[in-house]
Amino acid sequence: MLPLAMNVTPAAHLDDVRLTTELARLAIDERNASVAFTVYLAEFDARRLYEPAGFSSRFTYCRKALGLSEDAIYSRIEAARAGRRSPLS
Repeated sequence: MLPLAMNVTPAAHLDDVRLTTELARLAIDERNASVAFTVYLAEFDARRLYEPAGFSSRFTYCRKALGLSEDAIYSRIEAARAGRRSPLS
């Protein structure tokens, strides 16, 4: 599993304005990261890069190498497949 590389200021240390601002920023960051993850997962899947990494499927790769839950894997794989079927650009 990949290590967490994040330095988070404890929310209790933030004043109300900063907490509200940071929460809004994090929501945008999370959406952007989700889109990027989905696009990259679709390309990773298309190239079948899980095979040279020693995994029999993208599902197994996501579970064992990325540490995603089964529910998260299913939804992300479906989103990646839909994106490849109907790309925006």
